[in-house]
Amino acid sequence: MSKERNSLIKRDDFVEIKYLILVKNSTTKTEVKAAEAVTIAELRERGLVLRLPSGACMSGHMLLLQILPKTNLVPKQRPPRHLSVAPGGGRKPASKSHEQLVKEKELAAREFQAAVIEITAKVHLVQIADDGSLHVEVNFYQFDEKKWQKFVASFSERQNTIHRIVKAVKE
Repeated sequence: MSKERNSLIKRDDFVEIKYLILVKNSTTKTEVKAAEAVTIAELRERGLVLRLPSGACMSGHMLLLQILPKTNLVPKQRPPRHLSVAPGGGRKPASKSHEQLVKEKELAAREFQAAVIEITAKVHLVQIADDGSLHVEVNFYQFDEKKWQKFVASFSERQNTIHRIVKAVKE
């Protein structure tokens, strides 16, 4: 591959957008325990298609969905903010005050909450996949349209970036 083509491809262009979807079936008063088994198959303007474990819902059921950014769920491994690494590898208290630490924690919590998308949706159609999982079409009833549009845009931007790279490499 030429040097010019190598310059088109960056590792960050292929970083997966990670999220976690929590699903509660408000009709049956149950929740999907295996959140990692819940995936998005298709995004729509006012709905989506989910892949859910068998038995999670039926047509006509109401679902409560929470889409959480997964990168914020598992912090990177590093010393706690209130500690710093001292010369020689020991830890010593950092110079931040308790008030500063509390403010940082509150800010992080607000940023995380701002990224969470909460949706009330009605199951429109349920299809059983070959592996026994469900493909579930839902229509949104209550949701923050701005947050949803931002979420959809992040996937669209990623797809456009990959399309541009593939097109440039083919040329």
